[in-house]
Amino acid sequence: MSDIQGSYSRVNYLLRPTKQVERKMIIEALQKLLPLGYDIPGYRYVGMGSIYYVDFVLFHKYLHITDMLCVEVRPIERRMSFNRPYEFVNLHMGKMAEVLPQLDRARSHLMWLDYDTPPNEQILSDLATAVKVTAPGSVVIITVTAQLSEVERAANIEEMKERNQKWAAIYSEWFRVYVDEVTPAMLTRKNIALLFANVLRNLCIENVRGRRDVDVDFLPLFNYRYADGQSMLTVGGLIDTTERINQLRESRFLEEPVIVTGEEPVGITVPQLTVREKLWLDQNLRAVGEGADELAFELEPAEVESYIQYAKYYPIYYETLV
Repeated sequence: MSDIQGSYSRVNYLLRPTKQVERKMIIEALQKLLPLGYDIPGYRYVGMGSIYYVDFVLFHKYLHITDMLCVEVRPIERRMSFNRPYEFVNLHMGKMAEVLPQLDRARSHLMWLDYDTPPNEQILSDLATAVKVTAPGSVVIITVTAQLSEVERAANIEEMKERNQKWAAIYSEWFRVYVDEVTPAMLTRKNIALLFANVLRNLCIENVRGRRDVDVDFLPLFNYRYADGQSMLTVGGLIDTTERINQLRESRFLEEPVIVTGEEPVGITVPQLTVREKLWLDQNLRAVGEGADELAFELEPAEVESYIQYAKYYPIYYETLV
């Protein structure tokens, strides 16, 4: 695969239901900050929108942000410019590491470092820089792949053991500041999201508390895992003064269902539904939630439960002729 192609060439970012649920949950959380004194519409959004710019469109429509910077490392400048949805979206063709040191440290930011690989040294460096340079009131979010690299797939159990031992040694070196030890058992499909979440969360806490320019702390807000193909993990939180974060801790904000402050990532799963199935579930949501004996169609109990939990965020896609 050439350097020009990325995950956007394999996956249409507009058609990822669990990712879309996650976006809407994050938007809802940020909307809850508005009455608490956070001027989210006045923030600058820094993200990695690829050719689809989905986050940029949603954050403008629902958070009313009108100052945005999209960072794209692949050499597709004409395509990025062609698809730019708004004139106020500025485009930087290069690495995120080039942008972060240049940010206005007096300006609050909403930042989403959205990677399609597992965490590595460069990603950890980008996140550390992000939480060091953003002003109080800023929200920093990071998404990484929560599985070993595609090229490291194992053909059998022995290969899997060798692969996990190799990566345990690599991650032990990369993560040594943020976790005591990485063992092969931590790299299973079941456990790896928890490992990565702890590393990313601890990195944010340590680097924010190590700042000398302002008295700030880090309040975890997001810890989600999901899969629209690959297993993904999103971690993030608020950087603000100790006083304001203590006020939030004493408020009911952290009780919002979309907020995840714990170490264990919360899984976002939604069933694949037709439009008619979704409409039927919406029309009968209360009865289904109360344990209706029969559905109008076959769904596993876990699928019903997940739909009820995420119904208001669930997307429906149509073909549109334009």
